[in-house]
Amino acid sequence: MQGMSRPHFQILAEIETAFDKLYHPRSYVRLFDSPLLEEDFQTTRLPMRIKRFRTSIYLQLLINTLYLGIDYLCLRPWFLYCALLRVAVILPLVLSLVCLMSHTGRTGREILFASSTYPIMISIVVMYNAHSGLLGASLSALILLIFYVNTSLHPDFRITSISTPALASLYSAYMILAPELNLNLTVLYVTLLWTAVGMSLFNCYRLEMDERLSFLRQRHIEEQNVVLEMMNEGLKQISQTDPLTGIFNRRAMNTEFRNLWDRMAQSQQPLVVLMMDLDHFKQINDRFGHDYGDLVLITTAHALAETLRAGSDVLARYGGEEFLALLPGLTLQEGQQIAQRLCEVIRNTHMPPDHNSESHPVTISIGIAATTPHPDLRATDLLRDADDALYNAKHAGRNRIHPPLPDNSTVMKPSQELSAS
Repeated sequence: MQGMSRPHFQILAEIETAFDKLYHPRSYVRLFDSPLLEEDFQTTRLPMRIKRFRTSIYLQLLINTLYLGIDYLCLRPWFLYCALLRVAVILPLVLSLVCLMSHTGRTGREILFASSTYPIMISIVVMYNAHSGLLGASLSALILLIFYVNTSLHPDFRITSISTPALASLYSAYMILAPELNLNLTVLYVTLLWTAVGMSLFNCYRLEMDERLSFLRQRHIEEQNVVLEMMNEGLKQISQTDPLTGIFNRRAMNTEFRNLWDRMAQSQQPLVVLMMDLDHFKQINDRFGHDYGDLVLITTAHALAETLRAGSDVLARYGGEEFLALLPGLTLQEGQQIAQRLCEVIRNTHMPPDHNSESHPVTISIGIAATTPHPDLRATDLLRDADDALYNAKHAGRNRIHPPLPDNSTVMKPSQELSAS
């Protein structure tokens, strides 16, 4: 939506406040209390209002021109004068007001919406009041135009509630002072005129009220949808994140693994799985407590995440003290090098001090499995191979990887890891 950068919950609160005021039994059409909400309302409805306004004005100008036939029948001695007034004065004047509408501010534009047909009204009064027998026709045309302006053109109620009574007051004063009207006709004409003014203003009021309510309903639905999307995204994030370490949980890893397996199968690139487990973690919990064990898990997760390749590798807490990493696009030997690097990083990481202000070293064992996915293989087989390799690493003495690196291979330095990513 246009021009709204505030929190969506704040926008919803502003919309609901505006609803309460408009639905109040004693409410009246007013500017929304929120300037940004009011600006959004005016901006949203402006293109349709301009389109409707231009269509209505062009139709009115056409009818105004066609009325030359009525002028010829009723005002034949002054027909040339009427034709010049309608075609040479009123037509270009109204068209110039329509063009001016695109080059003025909101207040000026609203004044043009409300008063653009006044030249036509005034011309009718001038032409038909020249003949005392046509005062009733003049009043009828004026009433029709008032209804037309206040309903078809959708002017702003606050401006119309001033301009329309002002026009009616001037015409009422003219009729009261007109010598050719007797008192009874004057009272009748003035009463008819002000009745029309009151009814047209009420219609104008209801139209703007309905337009504002419709806008609020639409905006309320839009903002509710945005808030629901944000909440759903937050719930999705929570459901995929391990609450302790802040990395993926097992559920999210299973989804990432399936997606990554399909991508690697399509591109025929290798995939490495690292199954990792903290050594003697139960003893850490038993000796120093579960709070300290949680700190160790958090520190380990952060160290692993900082060592792996950002943007490509996937890391998750797979359960308890077990972690799982997916390394797309690497061979088995490249995966072994990264696994060896992870072992060294965890071995050299300073764990949080216990209640005695002592830091205890922690090690990790890693099982490695690699393959190039294809339709004849199952992703679960690769996980099982990595789990078997982890068992072998622990059985061989822990604090190591399995299968181990060949004797002639070297562990990648951090700069090499960056280039590999």
